Amino acid sequence: MDSVWLGTLCGRAWHLSVHPDVNRDVGRAPLMDLFHLFLIFAIILTIVAGIVSLLAGLALMSGGPSTRKVGLLAAFLALVSGPIGIALGAYTLVVLVPANARNA
Repeated sequence: MDSVWLGTLCGRAWHLSVHPDVNRDVGRAPLMDLFHLFLIFAIILTIVAGIVSLLAGLALMSGGPSTRKVGLLAAFLALVSGPIGIALGAYTLVVLVPANARNA
């Protein structure tokens, strides 16, 4: 969902920075290449976070041996996914971190 949001929100900025008719008159902005790299990184990160979250959900439902590790990885990746991701990631971390590690 986040990757779709990033794609639609930043699609216009991407179009304006890449389209040849726009760049012909103004020239290429020096930080636009850095923006493109950041945008590609953000989209890839949200896609990876979504896939890991789905795998963690399936692992948690099946109760496999690596459930906790995949859940913790998904929780850490969710922390960069906006307000809902922060809330769900923090809650997942509180639930999946063992009680003795929290008290130490």
